[in-house]
Amino acid sequence: MQPYCVLVIALVACVANVPVGVGASLTASTSSIENPNDVHARMLLREGGEDGEERIDTSPSLLSKLENALTGFTRKDNTPPEVRGWMKKKKTPDDVFKALKLDDELETVLDNEKLHLWVDFVNKFNKKNRGEREVTILGMLTKTYGDEALAKMLETAKQNPSTVWLATKLQNEQQIVWMLNGLSPDFVFKWFKLDKGTLEELLSNPALGVWYHFFHGLNQFNPDRDVTMITKFVDTYGDIPLAKAISAAMKDGDMQLVVSRLQEAQFQKWRLDGRDPGAITKLLLKDRMGWKNQGIFRAYNTFYEGANKVDDLDTSVAVASLRRS
Repeated sequence: MQPYCVLVIALVACVANVPVGVGASLTASTSSIENPNDVHARMLLREGGEDGEERIDTSPSLLSKLENALTGFTRKDNTPPEVRGWMKKKKTPDDVFKALKLDDELETVLDNEKLHLWVDFVNKFNKKNRGEREVTILGMLTKTYGDEALAKMLETAKQNPSTVWLATKLQNEQQIVWMLNGLSPDFVFKWFKLDKGTLEELLSNPALGVWYHFFHGLNQFNPDRDVTMITKFVDTYGDIPLAKAISAAMKDGDMQLVVSRLQEAQFQKWRLDGRDPGAITKLLLKDRMGWKNQGIFRAYNTFYEGANKVDDLDTSVAVASLRRS
């Protein structure tokens, strides 16, 4: 095969595999609102036989077809007509956000299909106004609903399969902003009024999840972060009352993930303090409703035995390594 033919075939293959119609994405603070699992690539159709193999056009009109394909690709504009109209009328992101009534309901805004249309407009707006401050989803939602209300909504939206990806992304971005502004875990704890009310109210408050993820983000390189975190709660509420409240809160589906991590942190602290299941049983039996604490004992016993097995395995590996050296 001549080099010229090889080059032409390669160009055709490239054109045939270029995705078209994929909307531009937001950059900087929020890059896109599409879930990677939901993206449907829209590809140029390729001619092929019934066996599914591609057919290479070797006719004299190949160069003309290739030129037309490339020209058509570069000129194709998949911008929704509404977006073109807003751009022509020089609308602002605020104008369009309100026109689409995305400022009406915080709890459902991430699940609103019109949010995608607003993002398409913002992509165009940011591109046209390069050099100016970029508009982002996080910035608009914060300005519209406020930091605290948005933070609680994002934590709740993470429980919804259709919004978990975007909610997690926005929560991470929001908390990075907090970190850059010097907010501390203690400040956020009081900001969300987690130091007010009963222990039961604390463990059912979505803001606890917000604080938990912020605390972990700031202490991601601290191996003792869980013990440090749970010590704060033990000092405030007491060991056994905390264990009982955590056990009860485990039944709340929306809070189960965060609460289960609190329980694991408390179990880890007990073990580091040298408390075996027997010692914890004695503490639980001192409670006047001790007969209701069997679930806590069983959970800790399972955790304790599992942790010991891991330690035994680590020791065996270390000894074997020393013998080989």
